[in-house]
Amino acid sequence: MTQKLAVAHAKKSVKSAPERRVEPSPRKRRRLPSDERRTEILNGARAVFATKGLNGGRMRDIAKAADANIATVFAHFPSKEELFDAAVSGPLEELFASQSAAESPFLSGTLEEKWALSRNGFREYLTAMHDNLPLLIAALFADHEHGERFYKAYMMPFFQRMSAHIERSNPEVKERNLDPRTLGLVVFGVHLMLALDAHYRGKPLPIKANVDNLMELLSRQFLMPVGPKQMSAGQRGNGKGSRSRSRTAEHE
Repeated sequence: MTQKLAVAHAKKSVKSAPERRVEPSPRKRRRLPSDERRTEILNGARAVFATKGLNGGRMRDIAKAADANIATVFAHFPSKEELFDAAVSGPLEELFASQSAAESPFLSGTLEEKWALSRNGFREYLTAMHDNLPLLIAALFADHEHGERFYKAYMMPFFQRMSAHIERSNPEVKERNLDPRTLGLVVFGVHLMLALDAHYRGKPLPIKANVDNLMELLSRQFLMPVGPKQMSAGQRGNGKGSRSRSRTAEHE
């Protein structure tokens, strides 16, 4: 009898004992070489800064996006500003610096070569603008002081190179007393707004159709050589057909 009471008491104790909650073991992070970890942090930082800006993006958010602990992030980048420069400003600096790479063949090439270079250049530039648009927005507008520094350090030299290229490669610009810097800003602004419109409307960017429109528009305004298929016999002979017709129309 005593044994039965003891067993019953033991069962009751087991039933009344509170359930122990088993905590899940923390997920182990991947161990990466230093260079790969740095790349992961930069990718995470770009994602955070593109959506939250410099002031809104926190190092803790970046660590989470990069699947790293915050101490590791600070070990690679001692401050958020330094990380912003490396993640956002750096790639854009490379983008702007690369835009003048095709200038020499453009200046020395034939009309057909210049036309092909222009088309390829517009396509690559529009694609790069579309791909880097979130970074460009973050660099310019996430913080006023940083945006001003970025503009003066990277974009102003880029516009200077662009205006010099327009002036050297298009004699019509000087003959018509056009400001090459203003024309460069127009070209940049058109690419920016095409990418911006597609981005915020959530629509794919029709690269080819936009490039075709740009080539037609800018060639008519003498920002680039007239396309071989668009040139009349008179234009091929002396290059003055377009101006002659314009002056005749003015007199009429």
